[in-house]
Amino acid sequence: MASLKRLLFGSETVEYKTGKHWAVFFKAIIFVIIAYYAIDSQSFLLAHLSFTPPEEFKDILPKVILWAVRVLCYGVGVVCIIWAFSLLLTFFTIRIALTGKRLIHNDILWGSMSVDLTKIESVRSEPGLLGGILGYGKVILNSSGGQRITMKNIIRPHLLEKAIFAVK
Repeated sequence: MASLKRLLFGSETVEYKTGKHWAVFFKAIIFVIIAYYAIDSQSFLLAHLSFTPPEEFKDILPKVILWAVRVLCYGVGVVCIIWAFSLLLTFFTIRIALTGKRLIHNDILWGSMSVDLTKIESVRSEPGLLGGILGYGKVILNSSGGQRITMKNIIRPHLLEKAIFAVK
């Protein structure tokens, strides 16, 4: 909360605050599992890609296939690990606050952004199937300048939507 207090103007007070839902941990675990199986599937892919190449390619083709499979498996693994890490990072760095005049989206790593409540034309919350059960989802804001802001994996998105309309 201390980082949110420094973003407030004068007599502004926080009416509602929220952040990322703990379900991002499950999503991160799923990406780590995909990364593990992508890296572990090298031997399976090489076994299914084995064949007798023509004589002129017998020296080079098996090495090319081996390196192509390794690059593919490790590439998918690294991308999934980076994605999982970014999900975990957003859980710890993003805070969202609603004051009487504006909505503040504070990301400790990438900076903060605020939207004046008078500029917001529409607010929509979409929990999704699993989000409806666990209590998270995304909030989509459309502002008067044509700007569209999507905040994903937010705790109780419908309460943020209600709070925006109540303050507005």
